Amino acid sequence: MSAAPTHSIDDLERLHGRAELRRAARWAMWRAGDLRYLLHVGQLAALAAFFASTVRRFVLCTGRRWGKSRLMVVVCCLMVVHRILWRQGIEPPTWCPEWWRAIVMRTTDPARVVYAAPTAGMVAEFIEPHMLHLASHAPPELRPSQKDGSWVWPDGDRIVIKGCEDRKKADRLRGAEADLGVADEGGFIPILGYVVRSIMGPQLWETRGRMLLPSTPPESPDHPFVELLAEAEAAGGSYRARTADAPHITAEMLADAIEDAGGVDSIAWQREGEARVLVDPSHVVVPEWAAAEPVIVAEHKRPRHIAPCVIGDLGYEDLTVIAFGYYDFTADLDVIEAELVLRRATSAQIDAECQRIEAELWGKLPVSRRRIDATPITRADMARFGSDGSKDTASWTAVRKDDKSASINQLRIRVKRQRLRVDPACATIIAHARYGRWNKRRTDLERPDGAEHHYDGLDALRYFVRDLDRHTNPYPRLEGVTADHHVGPNAGRPDEAQVLDRLLFPKRGR
Repeated sequence: MSAAPTHSIDDLERLHGRAELRRAARWAMWRAGDLRYLLHVGQLAALAAFFASTVRRFVLCTGRRWGKSRLMVVVCCLMVVHRILWRQGIEPPTWCPEWWRAIVMRTTDPARVVYAAPTAGMVAEFIEPHMLHLASHAPPELRPSQKDGSWVWPDGDRIVIKGCEDRKKADRLRGAEADLGVADEGGFIPILGYVVRSIMGPQLWETRGRMLLPSTPPESPDHPFVELLAEAEAAGGSYRARTADAPHITAEMLADAIEDAGGVDSIAWQREGEARVLVDPSHVVVPEWAAAEPVIVAEHKRPRHIAPCVIGDLGYEDLTVIAFGYYDFTADLDVIEAELVLRRATSAQIDAECQRIEAELWGKLPVSRRRIDATPITRADMARFGSDGSKDTASWTAVRKDDKSASINQLRIRVKRQRLRVDPACATIIAHARYGRWNKRRTDLERPDGAEHHYDGLDALRYFVRDLDRHTNPYPRLEGVTADHHVGPNAGRPDEAQVLDRLLFPKRGR
């Protein structure tokens, strides 16, 4: 009996043609459950990092054109193909981690993968071409078809892909349990927190499925993606890559991209090409905050005498943010000790919470002024009256709202000179001061994508700095503290009037 004839690659190519040979190789890879041939070396490294991680949410932060969507589509198809093969009794390849194998082999029911994108347009422009490309490689029994916004396999396995411009559209991703979830370009999904925690997360609870969150850094560093990235990095569940790390980007392409972005040191290139999370100083309202924050965000020892002030911004659909503090007369510092942050609260609730915080901070020490950005009717509702029916002399009054640019300039000067102290517990005021941005016309504060605020903490801070009483000396005259105490060469020395007062009226104030 003669041995079976053997053929070289060249022989097979002459017999069947190069295209047929390539198709046979691809079909063999799909039937073996190995789609890694579709990935470049950087994507393979990211896949290995994902497989090696133990976190439920794995975050990829990469530069533009690196290949995030291709990698996501390949991983989604891997999950489906491995489930289909498992129904045939074929286990996932040994190069897959145990947690992946457990998800695949937990059932023979059709696999379900949920895939979120920022918009429906992105689904059509970026994700569908990758799915079409992969489908063209698959053998007939493993080939998906597009149906009603999903990619469906012959036995009912599916990848459900939806744009998530708002909650109503994101809710279309709700459904039964899922084996895998992807939020592609999560930094540009305006309601990412809702998608991750309320839509995708619950669908993965029972299956022990994992979630992938790839994105280029968002323009606003207070986007939920940045928080999720920080959580993932702390837990060892992240991967970073630059545009230059993509092997298909040539040196000429890279040079053109850098030039188009405005240069290698430009904010645009550092964010889009180097995948760095940055605050663009040309967009933020208080660009001096970043440099000053290590000094001004700190606890401050309260001096012996203060004149407490309560000043803030009342929101209806947005946040109500109120700052509690004083002016340190001897140190020339505007001090915020605490904040109140409420949403959709009544005027009575706001005032009651303010009274509680005032009592906790200052006891029976009278508040010198209470000011809030609210209508006269609302301020009247918040008015306080004594037991005899008399109106509190420090009842709520209006903040100064004239010349907004002047008030912002004053805030920037106080920040730059580090004449401000904000207690680290005031998280909202600090975050809004750090990230607050102008709208495109620079006429008002921008509303962050998907956020239910309007940087109201920054407005509260602006009002506080502008309306704070820096003129009234809270120290008793006999203590000898004057307005020049913190700036003049005779700091601490009593002035002539005080000396005469002591000589003429030695018992006064004793």
